[in-house]
Amino acid sequence: MIIYCGANDYFRKIIYPDYNYLPPIILDANSVFFEKNKIPEEEIFHTMLIDENSRIIIIGDPTRSDYINEKYKNIIFNLKDN
Repeated sequence: MIIYCGANDYFRKIIYPDYNYLPPIILDANSVFFEKNKIPEEEIFHTMLIDENSRIIIIGDPTRSDYINEKYKNIIFNLKDN
């Protein structure tokens, strides 16, 4: 999980410690990932699956689109089977 948190320490100090049970979280305070991958400003494009090399597999918010949700499921199940 990559989270852009800017220079705001609130996330790092207050919220982040509660997420120690999740998969690895990368804090991108300088927006390097977003700039490198040319992520659009629209929030619908701020949800994505990335591979172990930080390459984007699929982009889009699965909670806002049944089509995208099905794509996420197919990709996740295929990754799980391999």
